[in-house]
Amino acid sequence: MVAGGIKAIWNFTPYRIVVPENIVVQNTSIYAHLAVMFNRLNALKELEV
Repeated sequence: MVAGGIKAIWNFTPYRIVVPENIVVQNTSIYAHLAVMFNRLNALKELEV
């Protein structure tokens, strides 16, 4: 990807990737965000009762 000219990578994998310093990498844990969403939904359910 880097050789193809990509300047930024949004990484959804659980692995850290190694790229040159001039490439922007945003690591995102989809599982952590899923847990946050699940907890927020549960909190809303408790307010509705």
